Amino acid sequence: MLLKLEQLAVNYGSKPVLKSIDLSVAQGEIYAVLGSNGAGKTTLFRAIIGFIKPDNGRIIIDGNDSEKMSRKELSKLIAYVPQCHNCTFSYPVIDIVVMGCNSSIGAFGEPSQEHYARAREALGKLNIAHLEKRKFKKLSGGEKQLVLIARALVQRPKLIIMDEPTASLDFSNSINVLTQIVKLKSDNLSLLVTCHSPSQAKAFADKVLMIKDGKVYKDDKVQILSNKDVLHDLYCIEISSIEDSRIRNYITETA
Repeated sequence: MLLKLEQLAVNYGSKPVLKSIDLSVAQGEIYAVLGSNGAGKTTLFRAIIGFIKPDNGRIIIDGNDSEKMSRKELSKLIAYVPQCHNCTFSYPVIDIVVMGCNSSIGAFGEPSQEHYARAREALGKLNIAHLEKRKFKKLSGGEKQLVLIARALVQRPKLIIMDEPTASLDFSNSINVLTQIVKLKSDNLSLLVTCHSPSQAKAFADKVLMIKDGKVYKDDKVQILSNKDVLHDLYCIEISSIEDSRIRNYITETA
C-alpha cells in the first residue's frame, strides 16, 4: 500500500476532530473523500501532509512512518493542490509551476534548465503548454487549477492530495479538470480528492471514503454512491438521484 492510516486521531484542544481513522490507498488508486462541512476532511489532509501532528495512530507512506520523515522527504512522495491560490505577484505560469521543484532546488538555489523542462513537461501533460508565458492572475479558474496540478506534478510525487479541485468552477471547467485528474492514473499516481458532489465523485474515483463526525462512515468502491440511503445518512438530506452516466462516459472517453 502506498498510504496506510492506522487508528489516526486528531484533537483540536480537548475536541476530537478525527477518531480512529483507518485507510489504505494503493498505488494508482483514486479516492474521493466525502463528508459534510466540519466532518474532518481538511484535518485529515493536513495530518497526512504533515501540517499538523496526530494525537494518536500512524501514517505510513510508501512503507515509511511519516513521523520519522523530514518535510523534504515527504515532499518527494506527496504533493498538495489547494482549492485556491492567492498569488500576490503576477508571475508567469512557467514560474508558478517551477515552484513545485523548490524542495530539490534548495533555499538559496535557482531553477535549472532541467527544472524548467520538467515544468514544461507537466504543462504539456495537462494540455496547457500554451499558457506557459501567461500571467497566472489573468487565467480563468479552470486554467489556474490545472496550473496548480502541474505544479504538483513537477514534484514527481507518488501521491497527490487535492482539496476541492472543482470548487467555484463552472460545469465545463469542472469536467475539464476532472478529465485531467483521471488521466493521471496512467502515470500510476495515487490521488486523494475532497469533493462535495457525489455525482462528480462517482464520475472520476475508484473508491470513496465517507467521513461523518470525524469517523469513517463508509470506505468502499465508488458504486456505493448509487445507494440513496447511504447518502441520506451521510448528508442528512433526501437525495433522489445522482446518476448522470453522460458525465462519467465523457470523462472516460476524453481521458
